[in-house]
Amino acid sequence: YQVHPPKIKRRAFLGFLCVAVHLVRELHLGNVNVLLLWCVVVALEAMLEERDITAGLLLGLTFFVKPYLLLCVVPMVVLRRTAVLGWALVAVIIGLALPMLIEGPATGWSLNGSWVAAMRAHGDYLTSTNTLRSLLSTLVGRDLPARWDLLFIATAGVLVAAVTWLNGRKDRSQALILGLSVALACVPLLVVTDVQHFLLALPLILWVLAQLFRWRSPLRAVVFTLAMLAYGTDSTDLWGSDLAARFEQVGLVGWGTLLLLLTAILAPHLPSRAS
Repeated sequence: YQVHPPKIKRRAFLGFLCVAVHLVRELHLGNVNVLLLWCVVVALEAMLEERDITAGLLLGLTFFVKPYLLLCVVPMVVLRRTAVLGWALVAVIIGLALPMLIEGPATGWSLNGSWVAAMRAHGDYLTSTNTLRSLLSTLVGRDLPARWDLLFIATAGVLVAAVTWLNGRKDRSQALILGLSVALACVPLLVVTDVQHFLLALPLILWVLAQLFRWRSPLRAVVFTLAMLAYGTDSTDLWGSDLAARFEQVGLVGWGTLLLLLTAILAPHLPSRAS
């Protein structure tokens, strides 16, 4: 873990290819996922350098804009980064207080209420075939009730906590990196949202690529390639309208992300040899 993986430019280019379809869609729609991902990555770098205030404020801004990213709190709880969590809470409180300070208490409270209502309605006017509930519904041949989402969220929280704790016994920095990366990749599998939100899996993709460049493992490479073919080719330009619609219907991006998570979590246990 202490040796930097080789060929950083090649890894960066491969990572870009993996997320190119999602990135193009993200930029076309003018969404903020790239900015939020930047905030999390910079916050992670700040935590590795023990700059807790910067890390906490950036994470707090991220949680304020999209609260479902709170899954990223789990690794910090496991690793007891309480100062970071405290400053994140400060940033969220500031974000909630600003409308009241600018517009007055009554109007500010109403604006905050409308904002919460808008987030709750997010799943009412959007559909996603890539969530865990949708993927499992496809497997069993019937729609599962929405309450299953709570089970999936709890399971993801336990998974992120376990990955962080197990890796933290060897290297706390690597545990933080992997824990946050797994948490980010899990988010679009848990909530109904636009498919470009799967761009959040980029840190985990780069982490797996680093392992592939550090260790020679044909099995890892094959599994990762299959995962990226499913994850990163959601485009009518690549498959044509009919075939792309079929892939979307079965949640191909979601299956690819699940395979990516499996590859990342099991990578240390697969046969390999140092390069």
